Amino acid sequence: MTPLHIEQLVPHRQPSLFLDEVAEAGEDHIACRATIRADSPFVENGGIDGVVLLEVMAQAVAAYAGLVARRQGAEPRVGFLIGCRDAGFSGERLAVGAEVVVEARREWGQHEVGNFRCRVLRAGAVLAEAVLNVAYADQPG
Repeated sequence: MTPLHIEQLVPHRQPSLFLDEVAEAGEDHIACRATIRADSPFVENGGIDGVVLLEVMAQAVAAYAGLVARRQGAEPRVGFLIGCRDAGFSGERLAVGAEVVVEARREWGQHEVGNFRCRVLRAGAVLAEAVLNVAYADQPG
């Protein structure tokens, strides 16, 4: 399969798109690279608060779902974050230009709902982690 650009997997677009590329993907997981950009609507005073990493994790889940859809010959669907548990944040504020790796692993679910264990790392250190529950729209986004 030809590598897909991140915009082919998620409904997000600049300036709200954090993800740069898919670094690794398997049957039940994905790892993406992400950069904090100056034009992001989440940036204040030269960076983002760690809680914004929840959105970065949700985008990785969207990329996973989009990749699964593309592999099945379908268009990616819009998804909705419907729950979050076991969330933890290092409290570190990330400056514009910071690069992170965001991982999402599907625990269960496939078509209508899903549960993903996610984490965001910078230089190997965990900055954020959470278990996200998502629901998918019936139609492609």
